[in-house]
Amino acid sequence: MLTKEELLEAKRAVEQQILFEERKQKALLKAQSHQKELKGKINVNSLVAVHMTDYFPEGGKIKTSGQVNTQTKVNTRKIYFPRETVHFTLNGPVGSHFGADWQDKRYAILIPFELLVSRCFNILPSDTFVIGEVRLQKGIEILGHKKNLNNHDPGKATLIEVSEGESTFDATKRRIKEKGYPLAKIGKWDWDFSSEEMSYDLIKERIATGGDLAGNNFSKLVKAMGKESNDHINTFLKKIEEEVFSAYRKIYGGDLELEDFRVSQRRVTKLIEKIDEKIKKHAWGTRTPVEEEALLRLKRILELILREYDLLSMKQTRKQMEKRGVVEALKQDEVAEKWGLKEYIITKKLKTAIAHENNDAVKEWLQNMGRIERRAHRRYLKLREALNQIKDPRLKKDIADIKEHINWIENNFVRYLSGSGVEELQRRIENKGWKGAKRIASTFEEQLASLISSFEKLHDLLQLRIKVHNRDT
Repeated sequence: MLTKEELLEAKRAVEQQILFEERKQKALLKAQSHQKELKGKINVNSLVAVHMTDYFPEGGKIKTSGQVNTQTKVNTRKIYFPRETVHFTLNGPVGSHFGADWQDKRYAILIPFELLVSRCFNILPSDTFVIGEVRLQKGIEILGHKKNLNNHDPGKATLIEVSEGESTFDATKRRIKEKGYPLAKIGKWDWDFSSEEMSYDLIKERIATGGDLAGNNFSKLVKAMGKESNDHINTFLKKIEEEVFSAYRKIYGGDLELEDFRVSQRRVTKLIEKIDEKIKKHAWGTRTPVEEEALLRLKRILELILREYDLLSMKQTRKQMEKRGVVEALKQDEVAEKWGLKEYIITKKLKTAIAHENNDAVKEWLQNMGRIERRAHRRYLKLREALNQIKDPRLKKDIADIKEHINWIENNFVRYLSGSGVEELQRRIENKGWKGAKRIASTFEEQLASLISSFEKLHDLLQLRIKVHNRDT
């Protein structure tokens, strides 16, 4: 027979066993629920983002290439470098491929993926990237040799010193494993876990429960998160880079006779619309100012290129006209100089030339011409004033070609409107009367309207050149 104490002990044991089973059942149900929740999704806690670079993230900020390399050369001319993304690989440092090599970079920055995923525009093992600079938080590490870490401000990130006998590349792989992440070998398009001690099935289950880590299968999981999953070269951001470099090759050495710049302008306009769409939808994820600032920098350079193409089109027309002998090569004549000082010089000449046509239709046309000429003259003065206010000698080249083209526009259009054009109008009136001359009269209005458009485009070009210059200096 059990004693009273033994019976009490047995009762306590049974109660503890029942409590244990209840807790076990609850834990099992919770695990099953969690497993179901993760099924077909990426477990961001099993991923770490790796950024290899030669630039220390001063003040705890990884800058974009466009911010660090503010200028690059195209045909000896320095221009803004149009890349506003920061790139990472997942769970391993990127190796060498297709002529590019990251194995000798000074620094490696390790970011637990849960701290970065909301900022990601694109997720790909070999090319995960965000738009705009990345501000480093607590829990992020910067690896490098002591000589490269000294006298730098890491912000909230932790500095991890790499021993002199070890490369930063190898230290990065070691540190990834020390932190408990599956280590991947990163190739050009994918990742490989064959060197890991744990089985691939276990790694796959850990990172992508119920899914696969390879190629398109992983991309499907990414897209289910509402993110892009493409190599950078297949994104609209790469198209912007290519368009900018293509544009500047034309601007600083293109053949003006062979190019239809309207085609290029349509491509640039579509890219600007794409940027506006991304800003409006906040397609990168969590809304922060840095993404929008980066996209606006890209938009500004594209807007500048649109206006640069306007100037190239004008130069193209000028070159073709001079080649055909339609107008003389650039020179400033007396009429153009006078027009720069007075309003209505063209309208007054026209009024004098057709004074014998004193009817309501002619009067109405002259009044309209006066209004258009006044607008053209105001645009002209506004542009001249803007040019005269620029004193920065570094902008000398930027304003010289605009001034030169203004002189040509004056010389060409004003000479036509106050010279040969007037004579043609007089002949038409003599032969066919005012009704027969209306078509040539309409040409005067169109030419003046074109003059206004040219001055406005050149003024916009000047302002954009100044903005881009001020940002880059």
